[in-house]
Amino acid sequence: VLTRAQERELLSVDLARANGDIDSFTQSMAHELRQPLISAGGFGQLAKQQFVAAGDLQGADYVERVLKSVSQISAISDTVLELARISRAAPRHRVVDISALASAALDTLQRRDPSRQVRASVQPGMVALTDPVLMKLVLAQLLDNAWKFTSTMNPAHIAVGSGDVGGQMHWWVRDDGAGFDAASADGVFQPFHRFHSAGEFSGIGAGLAIVKSAIPRMCGTVRVESAPGQGAKFCFSLRHAAA
Repeated sequence: VLTRAQERELLSVDLARANGDIDSFTQSMAHELRQPLISAGGFGQLAKQQFVAAGDLQGADYVERVLKSVSQISAISDTVLELARISRAAPRHRVVDISALASAALDTLQRRDPSRQVRASVQPGMVALTDPVLMKLVLAQLLDNAWKFTSTMNPAHIAVGSGDVGGQMHWWVRDDGAGFDAASADGVFQPFHRFHSAGEFSGIGAGLAIVKSAIPRMCGTVRVESAPGQGAKFCFSLRHAAA
């Protein structure tokens, strides 16, 4: 007869095994989707070119819609793989220059979209003891989110900073973009959840889910302050942040 402690241990092992099986299946499915999606995208582009060459603009429009759907499925597949990778990662804590990572991410966004007028500021000298790969990923996703949802602002304002709150250091990314109802803030971190339509802002609603998955791997928490039309401020703390 098993004791309660032994039963709990066996249940824990069974749950871990089941989660591992689900993770492996999810990864396999995401990988298997890649090749047919690449093929569909390639043949779709050829079909679109032929329609355009023939002067059939309606046919070209239909193919373009198919290509957008293929692109969306591909992005979802990539997100599934990224979330799986984060869940398996073993964080390695070291001193990380958060100011440098944020500045580099903003530079990348500006080069990608040079026509945008964005007034960005990064507080100098921000460092933390954390995982550099995960932190780079978190900042890239938060800044990409801010960049996207300020696309209707001219100029837009994005800021990255830090401060002490109740004796604990917090870092934040703030923007003056579209914002959303903070009463529904929990949903913003759910995979593929959107507060705005695809016609308003592009994307599949995955970036913040990646942030939500990565922050706990660094022994941290994340929260958001926002209101419709008043931008958003994403704040995160790290338990082992002292540097």
